[in-house]
Amino acid sequence: MTQHIVVSLAVTAAFAAVTLAPPCTASAAPANISDASPEAIKTRLDRIYDDAWQRWLREDPTLATSIGDSRYNDRWPDLSPAAIEKTNDADQAALAALGAIDSAALGSPDRLNYDVVKFEFERRLTLARFKPRLWWITQLGSVQTPNSLQTSSEIAEISPFATVRDYENWIARLRGFGAYLDQGTELLKIAVREKRTQPRVIMLRIKPGRDSGGQSLFHAVRAHTELHLRR
Repeated sequence: MTQHIVVSLAVTAAFAAVTLAPPCTASAAPANISDASPEAIKTRLDRIYDDAWQRWLREDPTLATSIGDSRYNDRWPDLSPAAIEKTNDADQAALAALGAIDSAALGSPDRLNYDVVKFEFERRLTLARFKPRLWWITQLGSVQTPNSLQTSSEIAEISPFATVRDYENWIARLRGFGAYLDQGTELLKIAVREKRTQPRVIMLRIKPGRDSGGQSLFHAVRAHTELHLRR
């Protein structure tokens, strides 16, 4: 698990660095990418990187929140089986698009970006075979996604509360929390049926955090909101 976290952090940083580059304007790949110029290949790669990164942020709004991107602060990830399958299919298509490009034609920095991104797609697809989303509750905290290190309670701590829009986003997130929990519960039921549950020694570590409801950051946000409204 520690290795997974380190890899996730490293790849998130690498993807952010790649996609913060000036946006490319060309979206169509040459008919034969192997015959394209180095500039055309780099443009195509930048498009693949940016498309994947933006998709990941849409698919996991908690990941977006954790890196300071507030565009999706009003929602939770879609944990439905159909959404999970769609994510895996999109990752497979992106990996295929990368595979169609000859990385030998790239300079050292671009080759490094290529290798990092390709590794991340391969890691995600390899992990998907073991259905990691079924382990919705872990010893690191409950109610989290495999691509975001923050639990739902921690999302409350790092979400911005400076504008009316911020509070509207949080209210929308609270209203959608029940459906999010229902989807997570269904994942746990599937895990039980398929015998993909966590070891008992790990699950025993979750109970103390679960029983401390009065100290939840969700309650802290409510108290902060009430104090703000009294001013």
